[in-house]
Amino acid sequence: MVGFLMVSSVTEIRFDDDNLVEAIPAYIAIIAMPLFYSISEGISLGIISYVVLNVCTGKAKRVTPLMYILAVLFILKYIFL
Repeated sequence: MVGFLMVSSVTEIRFDDDNLVEAIPAYIAIIAMPLFYSISEGISLGIISYVVLNVCTGKAKRVTPLMYILAVLFILKYIFL
């Protein structure tokens, strides 16, 4: 049921040039959840990819400090796991 509700919101993701930095992490999170059998793994990969894409495209000021902290913590989790 949760998966159905999540997939129904995929049609609302705008996939244009201005919103590409937000659309790619959303799709990564959606794909990672069934592959890793864990919602938390999908969310962590979505947060990491969101921060990395914003930093690489020069939009680092749009990312809040909490997102940077979460991304670093999730990366450390994957390194020391």
